[in-house]
Amino acid sequence: MNTLTKPFSIHQFDKFTSFFRTYKFAHLALASLSFLIIGLCFSACTNESGAPLSSEARRYKLTGKVLNADKSRRRVQVAHDPISDNQGETYMEAMTMDFALHDEALYEEIKSGDEINATLVIDKGRSYLDEVSLSRPMSGDSAATATRAAALIEPQPGTSLPNFTLINQDGKNIQLADYKNRVLLLTFIYTRCPLPDYCPLMSENFAAIKKTIAARPDLRDRVRLLSITFDPLYDTPAVLREYAARYDAQAPTSSSPRTWEFATGTPAQISDVAKLFNLSYTPTADGTINHSLKTALIDEYGKLIKLYRDNGWTPQEVTRDIERHFTSNNASNTDSNAASNKASDSVSDVRR
Repeated sequence: MNTLTKPFSIHQFDKFTSFFRTYKFAHLALASLSFLIIGLCFSACTNESGAPLSSEARRYKLTGKVLNADKSRRRVQVAHDPISDNQGETYMEAMTMDFALHDEALYEEIKSGDEINATLVIDKGRSYLDEVSLSRPMSGDSAATATRAAALIEPQPGTSLPNFTLINQDGKNIQLADYKNRVLLLTFIYTRCPLPDYCPLMSENFAAIKKTIAARPDLRDRVRLLSITFDPLYDTPAVLREYAARYDAQAPTSSSPRTWEFATGTPAQISDVAKLFNLSYTPTADGTINHSLKTALIDEYGKLIKLYRDNGWTPQEVTRDIERHFTSNNASNTDSNAASNKASDSVSDVRR
């Protein structure tokens, strides 16, 4: 019989099907492994928004304690330990900062008081935490204690802020008291900040608010902006003038008063003002400054309306807060006038 047409024996058929199953499984396993490797590489090589990381991306190990988790702003506040690079050189001193999370699902899990281990990724000025692992103390008291501790060292809404004196971009002394009868939006920056989502973002937001104020007759003469540098040795009035020009913070004229000022001072003066808002900043050997972010909305009498703790706020949000403040004040004044008029009418009735 021709061997080409000779039928398989049962034994041969079993060997063939066994080989086929083994071969097929090996290929499936190899394909699955390939997809897994590609997936892991893509996950490890993408930034917060899902785009591939650049060749300049830097990664640092971070450990610390979560002080606050804000789901709505997609930020967590972490009191972290000193951060070092692979050579053991200190990249960032221990401090409290706000971070975004790469895995957004973690915002539903992370809580105040959690111990955190993560990788800090910095790429083209954007920074976020990746490869996050959390451990939670057995007692819930520590989380509450951490939250209370963070709140105690910050001014609360309604707090009267002490007067302070600084120097503006024109070299003139300015005081908090100079802004009496106007709402003041105050933030902290330094002109050499390399991270676009930190100081430059604060200045971009202020520029947008300034533009809104200029277009609103009801706000134009009632709101002022102030950016304070925490790099006073470099950020002289001349440097601040040049920086202000980048954001169209024009010099005042007779027809257009200055709505946005920049201020510097002595290191001691800047430190005193920063402490009022629990702003932390630490200069590094390479000239950069590790820092947190704080922006304050202050009323016409030097009382805190609201403190924005990170970079998650928007110009629209602040504008709404300003509008609410004025609306609330107008309502209070209306009620006060009505009560005063009622009292006057009562006195008149008695006299009659």
